Amino acid sequence: GDPCEVLKGRSWWKCHVVGKDVNSLEIQYDGLSKRRFTEDVSSERIRQVDPDKEAEMNLTDGMVVDGYSNFLVKLLEEGLDILLKHKVTHVSVQDADAAAARGRRACNVAVQQQGDDGVWRQGQEMEADFVVVTLPLGVLKKSVPKHPDKHPDKSGVRFSPMLPLEKQEAIRSLGMGTENKVVLRFK
Repeated sequence: GDPCEVLKGRSWWKCHVVGKDVNSLEIQYDGLSKRRFTEDVSSERIRQVDPDKEAEMNLTDGMVVDGYSNFLVKLLEEGLDILLKHKVTHVSVQDADAAAARGRRACNVAVQQQGDDGVWRQGQEMEADFVVVTLPLGVLKKSVPKHPDKHPDKSGVRFSPMLPLEKQEAIRSLGMGTENKVVLRFK
């Protein structure tokens, strides 16, 4: 159906119109479930979404049901090559001009691929103009030495050249804890 957004509380929720009636719309909220909802929606509470303007991501609070693959990954994957069941083992960055002179790109990323049997195997190497690193803190902590004079844990991601000392120190100083989020729904 046609993409749209419905105002629920103070947030705009992405959805698709799957049916129309004189006084109501049948809509399916994106990423929530396969269920359809029939709602009386006034013109102030609904707006049509231009597919060409989808780059303006709505990052307001919402419910994630059925995992992030239905929510974040599908939103971001358009036009990108996203590899699932892969893990990064090495990120190498070199001077962009020197790389271009050799006909190469500035960044090289090595990955391993998880087979159907759960065993990690050597994957592929990819080149890119830049790399956005969004590793969990635990992986980042394994990727920097516990002390500036030591070597990083071999199970972490290797960076070449190593991350700057101030970034290593920032990663070492960050702590991890338990966080719980409780959602109460009142009818």
